[in-house]
Amino acid sequence: MVTVKTKKSPKTKVKPAVKISKAKVNAKPIAKKNKVNAKDHKKKFWQVVSIALTIIAVLLVIAIISYVFNDKEVIPVETDRINLIIIYDENCVICDEDLFAEQVKQNLMPDLKVSKIEASSPDAKLFVNVIGAPFLPIYMFDDKIRERDDWEQMKTSFSNFEFEERTYHILDPSAVPYKASANKIPIFENTIVVGDVNAPITVYEFTDYECEFCGIAHGNKELVDEFHKRVPDYRAPVPNLFE
Repeated sequence: MVTVKTKKSPKTKVKPAVKISKAKVNAKPIAKKNKVNAKDHKKKFWQVVSIALTIIAVLLVIAIISYVFNDKEVIPVETDRINLIIIYDENCVICDEDLFAEQVKQNLMPDLKVSKIEASSPDAKLFVNVIGAPFLPIYMFDDKIRERDDWEQMKTSFSNFEFEERTYHILDPSAVPYKASANKIPIFENTIVVGDVNAPITVYEFTDYECEFCGIAHGNKELVDEFHKRVPDYRAPVPNLFE
């Protein structure tokens, strides 16, 4: 009897089938979708906040404008007598607007009501900018001044101005004896300055460099020598100011 030995083939391990759930397959796309949605919500949130802040800012501006121009009177007036409003410069030592107002009360309008506004205040700046006044102080009378018997003779010295549905009559600057510039005159690098630039009072001189008489007054030697032929004893006054 013949015995035949056969070689057993090695067993091959068979891997069990992997069951992939649908939830696992779709997990990554869902996470990505949730992330996108979170970004969209965040973007929409800041858009809403931005719109809300814009609306609040607009409402605040409207409220401020309403307060300035409607809810308060920039100049309180009395209706039973003439009102004089003075916009003055506290740095003008020669203007003396109080003396001017007192003279008007004593000589023309005994029942005059005087109100004063300092030129650096917001209300005064509003008037100066709108009116375009070149000088201070500004004397403004309300429309009750027209009830005076002598208004026809007086009105040539005034100019009319409408503000807050009221009419004001501004005294011509030429009728004001002492005044200061409403706008600060700039000093440039080539401006000739004599004295302390920080002095409390500044005198501005506007001159014509081609004016012969100005040159004579300043002591131009050639011009003064020529002028001495007509006035031998002439002495230029401007240089003597600093002696």
